[in-house]
Amino acid sequence: MEEPRLNLYGGDYDIYGRQLYRLEFFEGDGSDLDQILHYNFTPVAFYCDDAGGLFLVRIWQPDLSQKMGDYPIIIASEARELLLEGHYITTVPYEIPGREHIRKVELVYRIGTQDEYYMPYYRFYAELPQKKRENGLNTYGAYYVPAVSGEYLTGMPTWDGSFN
Repeated sequence: MEEPRLNLYGGDYDIYGRQLYRLEFFEGDGSDLDQILHYNFTPVAFYCDDAGGLFLVRIWQPDLSQKMGDYPIIIASEARELLLEGHYITTVPYEIPGREHIRKVELVYRIGTQDEYYMPYYRFYAELPQKKRENGLNTYGAYYVPAVSGEYLTGMPTWDGSFN
């Protein structure tokens, strides 16, 4: 990498209350578009074992050689309205709890192994009031809204149960 950028994913907890982190780097050189593509498609991630030692290094390099085309995307506020209207995919067992529970949004590509095409989505994180924990920690769910303008979408994919 010419200009490695850190992406520290963390602060999450597993079902046993243990805090989890993921340390990733992506190429920060190039245009904003280049950086979005590097962040989503070609990160290098480091994982630790239960003792805190290095356990695994993953280098993602999906085949991006075939491009379907360039399509206009909607802005985050439009995606938020679609989300609130119920136009999303998720593995969360609850409907989106409402505008006041949305805490974060980011533009990502879902790159699951079952996805035939890589497409941008807005990933919304919503606090789940149904899952308040005794220890003061909050539980958040991820809800995905296609970022591509709806006029270009047909036969939307179904959720395969994997996370991005």
